[in-house]
Amino acid sequence: VMSDATACGTAAITLTGGNNQSLNIVKMPEGTLTINKSGGTASLARNLAVDIAAGQDMTITAGTLDLNGFTLTVADVLTNNGTFDLKGDFAINDANGAGRSLAFNNSGTLKKTGGTGNAAWFAKLNLLSADIVSIQSGTLSISQGGTVSGTNVSLNGNTLRYTGGTLTFDNFSRVSGTGTLELSGGTAIVDFATANVPEFK
Repeated sequence: VMSDATACGTAAITLTGGNNQSLNIVKMPEGTLTINKSGGTASLARNLAVDIAAGQDMTITAGTLDLNGFTLTVADVLTNNGTFDLKGDFAINDANGAGRSLAFNNSGTLKKTGGTGNAAWFAKLNLLSADIVSIQSGTLSISQGGTVSGTNVSLNGNTLRYTGGTLTFDNFSRVSGTGTLELSGGTAIVDFATANVPEFK
């Protein structure tokens, strides 16, 4: 889709259609990036920064974003209402300029399907009702805390690790499958009587 090293200006970019598309760009213009696809997959071909300006967000309205093992850096808010596939061991970075803090709002599907090592997630998680988190390979590490509300987490024999911040599970959340919930830093607030969350290691 894009092959320039750097795109300038303030234009918003939207990826649509039903075919596979590739983002091969280092830094976005100051506008928002939206994925609203009826089919196919939007994939990163290199590390991508969406972090030039305050209020610069990235949204998956529909369709699939595949990080393809690359690093994504976002300025303010990353929203997923489609499918976000973390295919590989990578990082989601908070640009953290001018006191900003990246938030990830998920009401779709978040999954890690590749890489046997660790994927580092430097964003506050807001996992909303009816969403799915599926760790199908390796480890997903969360360092900024957040809220898990009505979320179905499937470990599939792998590891979900909390390394910082305060993470709160509400009483509608579920964790299924063999695997490990690891608390190596920060605080987890869980209603074990109703949340059906197994013991942290």
